[in-house]
Amino acid sequence: MVLKFAFMPTSLYLNQAEMSTIIIRFRIVSYTWRVYNEEVDNRIKEMILSWCRARGPEGRKTFMKIAIAGKPEKATNYIRYVESIGAVPVVTLLASEIVECRGLLLPGGGDITPAFYGERNHGSADIDTELDILQLQAFDLAVQTGMPVLGICKGLQIINVGLGGTLVQDLEPDMGERHRYEEGDKYHSSVIERESWLYGLYGGEATVNSAHHQAIARLGKGLSVASCCPLDGCIEAIGHGSLPVVGVQWHPERIDFERSGTDGRRVLEYFVSLIYTA
Repeated sequence: MVLKFAFMPTSLYLNQAEMSTIIIRFRIVSYTWRVYNEEVDNRIKEMILSWCRARGPEGRKTFMKIAIAGKPEKATNYIRYVESIGAVPVVTLLASEIVECRGLLLPGGGDITPAFYGERNHGSADIDTELDILQLQAFDLAVQTGMPVLGICKGLQIINVGLGGTLVQDLEPDMGERHRYEEGDKYHSSVIERESWLYGLYGGEATVNSAHHQAIARLGKGLSVASCCPLDGCIEAIGHGSLPVVGVQWHPERIDFERSGTDGRRVLEYFVSLIYTA
């Protein structure tokens, strides 16, 4: 495969952050065509260094905005996560601000009000009904406008409930011990479906970090399982059949690479690839 890039100027000044951003954009092309391998980064660096020179601040680009539908005081990890790929995080629950962004990130948090999926409360806790309503509205807005969506932990559950699915309100003790946050995230294996969006990032299996006591029960309309825990069948990732909507039950924004060997930023890079191709 030969790619021609007409956007490379003959004189270009790059700092480390800008170098990382360009590398990510090349990765996105690789993910889209499922040709990513570990040599990509080094080859990209060689190409950039051979084509580019140092650039002054007047040439800086304005990067895309990604809405984080949550509260600012609980969004620190997600802000850092979005900034790590050179995008601009916008923490907001306002529709008028969300529509100005290119993608929607639904972050982790407490439990969703059970009434929103037709159940009484029998195990849900740390509920913020007003926040649930605003996040579900943000998701609906994204679906109606074709905006790509990434859900993380609670965000995955918002996607599922927003599409008519239901949740297990409190995992059975054996499952709960494997997934519940207790003085830190729980790490375990997750088996990835070959035809899923996640397979192109990690192959058939990855170690992930869990911090949840709830899980998907019935899948929402159009959703399919991308990965699950092989020990108990707990759904760990989902994708939509026709919409640019993906979600993970684990926490790629804070996963410990040294402990897991899993690069959480690849999930975000794939999400950005959905934005570029939407």
